[in-house]
Amino acid sequence: HGKLEVVRGSSGEWILVSKKAINSITEDDLGDWVSGLDREFNVQAVDLHGTRMGDDCVAILVSALLRTVNLMSIDLSSNQIGDHAMFLLAETVVTALPYLTHVDFSNNHIGPQGCCTFAKSFFPDFSDTENPQSVSTSPCGSRNSFSFERSDRRDSGVRQSVRRSRALLPHGTVYFLDMSDNYVGPEGCFAIAEQVKCNRCFGAVRVRNVQCDSAGALALAATHDLIQSLDLSENFIPDLCVVESVARSLRLSLCLEEVFLSHILSGWMPSSLAESSVGRSRTQSLGGASSSFAPPHHAAPAGSSVS
Repeated sequence: HGKLEVVRGSSGEWILVSKKAINSITEDDLGDWVSGLDREFNVQAVDLHGTRMGDDCVAILVSALLRTVNLMSIDLSSNQIGDHAMFLLAETVVTALPYLTHVDFSNNHIGPQGCCTFAKSFFPDFSDTENPQSVSTSPCGSRNSFSFERSDRRDSGVRQSVRRSRALLPHGTVYFLDMSDNYVGPEGCFAIAEQVKCNRCFGAVRVRNVQCDSAGALALAATHDLIQSLDLSENFIPDLCVVESVARSLRLSLCLEEVFLSHILSGWMPSSLAESSVGRSRTQSLGGASSSFAPPHHAAPAGSSVS
């Protein structure tokens, strides 16, 4: 219908995509498509990356997502969505998307507030679930490297809704979140780390070039017992001691499969530090062909756009 179509993926899943050669979707395009939908809209993935969608388009898309049954993946990367769209998507995740495990919002206009709000809705609360992988064998059971404390929050009702509707998948499911190339800042990074750590939820997190600082990097590194994949590259952190602390924390992980730390230090990262982060066998995952790191990429100053 119009510029959108539902196609079969390589694994047999139904995916909502834009038609070939379409690089722009407007509110009218989405409105016409939604008006022709059946009451129940059954797809497993939405892939509308690079279609110049803004917040108004997402608001219309949400009306369709509320009709889905088994949606597992959303890719809205390389668009023009901001915090308002994230607020709408966060509420939709809580109320209608219990099986969503993979979201890509990279290269948009999302700020700290939008990232924080979505993170609270996306990562389910498994803190009451006893799981040997995350409790018995966790090297960070004492939380001695970085402390997260549950604070009294006004959104306790939302948290309870998340517990009921989102924790339907088995504990051990990995939740993938890509917020790269957005100005989510240290606040967004800390919010992601807090939700993963406090909710005891396994995650794969991409926060490349988000203007993360030392505190945000340390917070994410403290989730090493629950993070399967972490991308912190292109976040300029001038303090070598902090980078070393991050590397030492990540080395403790029993579940970390890949980590990307390129362009975070002023100057070349010593090979010994690269090797120490996750061990010699996985230095190829650290952002280069060798164990040394490339020169830093300085993040844009606050207030500028991130691309």
